[in-house]
Amino acid sequence: MSSNELKSLMETVRTKPELLEELRSLLQDPDAVRHWAGERGHNLTPEDIAELQKCDQELSEDELDKVAGGDDAWPPPPPPPNP
Repeated sequence: MSSNELKSLMETVRTKPELLEELRSLLQDPDAVRHWAGERGHNLTPEDIAELQKCDQELSEDELDKVAGGDDAWPPPPPPPNP
């Protein structure tokens, strides 16, 4: 579960997209994330940072298909017009 610090940081990032890009560029370095967040008044725990990293992972092709609906998309496409 997210800490209040992480929730607060995410609210800030949602309102300032430039901060999201900064944060995403640092996610491979937990110490850099902790320092960056601290400069903005957020004291993140290692668990908070791990949650951020997990949320930022790219989806696999199968996961993208599931999210997009894949072959089982709803609603189904309309039938072809009658000649």
